[in-house]
Amino acid sequence: MPANGLRTASRISLTLAALAAMLLGSLTLLGGSRAAAAPDGVPGIDVSGHQRNVDWQHAWNTGARFAYVKATEGTGFTNSYFAQQYNGAHDVGMIRGAYHFARPDVGPAAPQADYFVANGGGWSADGKTLPPLLDMEYNPYGADPCYGRSHGEMVRWIKSFSERVHTKTGRWPMIYTTTDWWKNCTGNSPRFGSDHPLFIARYNDRVGELPNGWTHYTLWQYNDHGPMPGDQNTFNGSMAQLKQLARGDDDKSDPEPKPEPKPEPKPDPKPDPDPKPDPKPDPDPEPSPEPEPEPSPEPSPEPDPEPSPEPEPSTPESDAPATPSDDDAPSDDDAADGRDEATDPQAGDDGDQGQDGAGTGSDDAGGAADQNAVADGTGSDQLVLEEAPKQAAEQAPQQSQQKAGGDVATQDDGPDKLAETGAEQDLPRLIVFAAAMIVLGLIVLTLTRAPARSRR
Repeated sequence: MPANGLRTASRISLTLAALAAMLLGSLTLLGGSRAAAAPDGVPGIDVSGHQRNVDWQHAWNTGARFAYVKATEGTGFTNSYFAQQYNGAHDVGMIRGAYHFARPDVGPAAPQADYFVANGGGWSADGKTLPPLLDMEYNPYGADPCYGRSHGEMVRWIKSFSERVHTKTGRWPMIYTTTDWWKNCTGNSPRFGSDHPLFIARYNDRVGELPNGWTHYTLWQYNDHGPMPGDQNTFNGSMAQLKQLARGDDDKSDPEPKPEPKPEPKPDPKPDPDPKPDPKPDPDPEPSPEPEPEPSPEPSPEPDPEPSPEPEPSTPESDAPATPSDDDAPSDDDAADGRDEATDPQAGDDGDQGQDGAGTGSDDAGGAADQNAVADGTGSDQLVLEEAPKQAAEQAPQQSQQKAGGDVATQDDGPDKLAETGAEQDLPRLIVFAAAMIVLGLIVLTLTRAPARSRR
């Protein structure tokens, strides 16, 4: 039993050791594959004096198509291998550029920019030279990572260096930095994102957050070692775009955007003629409504002769039968009743009834009638009936005159009312006619009653 137990324990130990070895090997292979995997884009490198003489053909064969070479640091250091590295990259066909390691702790920026340009940091539009590069990273020589400068001082230092390089080379420098350093030492300033290309350093499989002001990166340093010499980099674009960067075709800082103020002259004086039509003499003809004096027909009082029917009331006076004596005159109330009946538009109906009565009376009497019957008890009724048409006839001329005057006064009202006045002028004639018919009916009625009384 003890021997069997030992054999079992040793087998288990060997199995666990084999599993551990396999796990470690897998992790190693996975890590190696991740390290070897390069981001998409055009591969490149950056080198300094630490790499000494570089085998540029080997760098080309392993994929490098561009290179940045350290030229200066501060105002007193130059890379002793700069010529071999800078010219060697060019000779194998790479697009190369120079960079300056910033030292804000040793002095102002402008002298360092001058020193950099004078010692390899220049630029030419030959399609083989990348724009100058400013290396801004943590201070490797002191405890203060920001070189003893505040956020504002650091931003002003970078701005001064950038403007001096742009003045001397015509290109805004590319800025190499990390997001962490930019936040800590510039306060995450957005000042340079619009016209300075970004060279971001982050050793990871993703770029991650970019410094404030930049929406994309141009170069990415993703590792400090790899198959190519020096630091491993990639260009965010195609080879054609990399060549455009070298030629300066995509330099947003060029004064080309300055012509943007051209839209200011857009307000050409052309709109001036537009207001010219304002003084058009069109408003002059507007007074043409002068022909408004059309109301000239006002002298149309020609219809004045229409009140000629005034003499017509004379007819009832001449045709009226013998009037009764003054003693038998009707009372005021009876006269009022008579006027109401005379002015009533239904007087025509009464006249028709009188004619009907006359016809029947002539049939019954068959001869002449005695006019002396007026003295009988029916005389008062007859006087009232006879007096009413007389008064109506007397009032008719007055009403016709008033209406004629009203017609003349209303002639100014227009042609529509002139038509109405014609109908009103015929009213007195109708009244006279109605009164005459009433009188005739009364005469006939009187004649028919006389024989009846004589029979009694």
